[in-house]
Amino acid sequence: MEHDERCRLTRDEAIRLREQIAASRLVYGLPLGGPKLARAHGTPYVLILENDLQTQIKLRTAGVSSPLQRAKGTLGRLRNYMTVSIPDIRGAHSVHCNGYPMYDQSGWFNTNRLLYFDSRMSGNLIIPEDDLDDRLRAIGATDRPLRCCSQDVTTA
Repeated sequence: MEHDERCRLTRDEAIRLREQIAASRLVYGLPLGGPKLARAHGTPYVLILENDLQTQIKLRTAGVSSPLQRAKGTLGRLRNYMTVSIPDIRGAHSVHCNGYPMYDQSGWFNTNRLLYFDSRMSGNLIIPEDDLDDRLRAIGATDRPLRCCSQDVTTA
């Protein structure tokens, strides 16, 4: 999507996005103000979250030596989190969380979450294929397709 230097959609892209959202039954991974548009049109959306608030603040203030500028960056991230991120999370049909920090943090505002691990996970954090096969055999799941479901992994 085309955007300006401040990461705002161009006029044509904003119009196109608005039309696409209005015509959709469900949207996934909306960019740049898309969740607000989806809520305005009553279109359910799945929000994708990558960085928790602490990481956002670290990224925003990395390399900033002035304490005043660091405080300004931190306050800016906090304001954005309170006024944009929280309403987006609350209004989402469900939330696709990339990793435990986002899964834990978004649970305060939306309990319909999917915990996702991308390719940056190290091998020791993923079940070995042989162990997975053994577990699937133990529950009799080898003769039927796997079904994805959402569950709280802290109690599983």
